Amino acid sequence: MWMGIVMKVLNRQYHRDQEREQGFTLIELVITIAIMAIIAAMAAPNMQKQIQQAKTREAASVFVNALKEARSQALITQSNTIVTLDTAAKRITLTSGAVNASNSTSKTYQIDNSVNISQISDAPNTITFAANKGVYQGIDTESTERKKITLGMGYGVCFNKGLLKSIIKVDGNGSISTEETAVNGSCS
Repeated sequence: MWMGIVMKVLNRQYHRDQEREQGFTLIELVITIAIMAIIAAMAAPNMQKQIQQAKTREAASVFVNALKEARSQALITQSNTIVTLDTAAKRITLTSGAVNASNSTSKTYQIDNSVNISQISDAPNTITFAANKGVYQGIDTESTERKKITLGMGYGVCFNKGLLKSIIKVDGNGSISTEETAVNGSCS
C-alpha cells in the first residue's frame, strides 16, 4: 500500500516537472542555431563543388548522347547525320539528310551556360556520321578530299573555363569514349 502511494506522489511530481520544462531555453536555442550555422558553413564549399561536377557530367552526357544518336540515325536511315557544336551558343545540333534539303530533320541539345565544351587537337565543330559507318570532319562526305576523324581528336568539357573535367573522343569508325580527368589542361 505504501508503495502505491509513493508511486502516485512520484508520478504527480514527474508530470508537474515535465509541464514546466516543455521547450528550449533561449540559450539552448542560440547554441543549437550556432552549431547548425557552423555545419552549414563547412558544407557550403563542398556543395558548390558537387553542383559544378554534376553540371559538367550532365553536359558531357548530353554531348555523348547526341553523338550516339547521330551515329544511330545514320545507320538506321542510311543517310548522313551531321553534328554541329556551337560553342558560343552552347548548343549541339543534329541534322539528318542533306543540310538544306526540304526533307532534312534537325534536333537541338542545349548545354548549361556555366559549362564549356572546347575542341582538342583540331577537332572540328562539325562531324558527319555517314551511312557507311565512317565519321568525317565537316559536312562534305561525298568528295575524295573528305577527312576522316583521327585518333587524337576530341572535346573537353569543363565548368566555366576551369580545369578540364571530361574528355570525349570520337574516332573514324564511330567509336565514342569518355574519360574523366583530374586536372589535365584547361578549357578555353
